[in-house]
Amino acid sequence: MGDLVLNAFFPFLRLLVDLLFLFLVFLGFRWPSPRFLWLAGVGLGTLRDLSTGGIFGGWALVFGLSGWVLARLRHLVEAEDPLIVGICTGLMTVLTALFYASFIIWSDPAIGWSHGPWGTLTVQAALHGICAVWIFPRLRRFLDRSPRRSVFS
Repeated sequence: MGDLVLNAFFPFLRLLVDLLFLFLVFLGFRWPSPRFLWLAGVGLGTLRDLSTGGIFGGWALVFGLSGWVLARLRHLVEAEDPLIVGICTGLMTVLTALFYASFIIWSDPAIGWSHGPWGTLTVQAALHGICAVWIFPRLRRFLDRSPRRSVFS
């Protein structure tokens, strides 16, 4: 839903802010057990593949790999400090972009590293970090405040 709103109202901003990736990182810091975070990454990556015109399965592979890396490194990060989470989100953005670029270059060797969007990637990493610092604590408070109901009640 958020991706559609960004595409409709701010089409240029969709290139810089990836809400599906931010959701994956939020899940990485929020879920009690990061056991199947790679599977959530594959699902969110498939959603991104459906909305882009790239190689189908590329984002699913990269988001799944990013979810796996995030699950492995999660215990090393203090998830309560929003500044540290923002820095980790920016670093994961760069890592995910490098994973995807490596996948694209591996699939088509004629593409080289010389024509990469390095300036856009830097701005995207900074914006993802700022979004994580600003949005994640508010989203966490909202989810903690919402009433929890059992399936059987």
